[in-house]
Amino acid sequence: MTPDIVADEIHGPFAGPGEARALGRALDWAATPLGPAEAWPESLRTTAQTVLATAFPAIVLWGPELVQLYNDAYRALMGGKHPRGFGQPTRECWPEVWHLTRPTYERVLAGETVTVEDALYPVDRFGYLEDLYFSMSFSPVPDGRGGVGGVLVLLFERSGEVAERRHAAEVERLLREREVERSRLEYVFRQAPTFLAVFRGPEHVFELVNDAYYELAGRRASVGRPLLEALPELRGQGFDAILDGVLATGEPCVGREVPVRLARTPGAPPEERFLDFTYKALAE
Repeated sequence: MTPDIVADEIHGPFAGPGEARALGRALDWAATPLGPAEAWPESLRTTAQTVLATAFPAIVLWGPELVQLYNDAYRALMGGKHPRGFGQPTRECWPEVWHLTRPTYERVLAGETVTVEDALYPVDRFGYLEDLYFSMSFSPVPDGRGGVGGVLVLLFERSGEVAERRHAAEVERLLREREVERSRLEYVFRQAPTFLAVFRGPEHVFELVNDAYYELAGRRASVGRPLLEALPELRGQGFDAILDGVLATGEPCVGREVPVRLARTPGAPPEERFLDFTYKALAE
């Protein structure tokens, strides 16, 4: 008898390296609903060997009580339920999701293959519930007598990907809401009866102006241009210095009947006028 055959007879489906195989060799299967490993049907032995050799998370649930037998990759998903979950009926191991999984198992035991994508399962792995998302495939495993003996489950946790998609969707929703609100404010801004302008940055670049502003300064291209570039006749009149102070301190500045030399139309000579104004810092 060759060494491989001897090892197979001694260790059965658990021959080979890995924590799950070692646990399977040490477990008293006779004390579980599956009974001694040497008496298992060939279909269970073959499926167990396949699961244990798979690099991806996999578990087989066997018999009427759906006893669990999983691989090393699945062990990471068990959390604090490992190692007692190895050889335990799945209803006892995962009672918190039994109401969700039982209908699926019933369909598979009837011969149907079931797949789910990014399904939510509130599981208790460490003494508290976690909302985790999984993509899973549930396949019937023949019992060798023409029926179904168990359920083979391949799964991937997708919680991180689902969280990222939800975050991206929430950001997009907030951006849409902000744009709607901005449009509303802009409409109110433009319809205001007094002249209004919004500046941004140390050069006081015009970001927004309303119709009343154009009546004051003429139909000049102002948006996107610094104050003294859009209205060069203001140079030396001190308004840029006032804006510098408001921007630096955040303190508003109020002017009453302040003289200003301002052209009414592009290229026209500046005229002296008197303005009431308020410069107020805007927080982001």
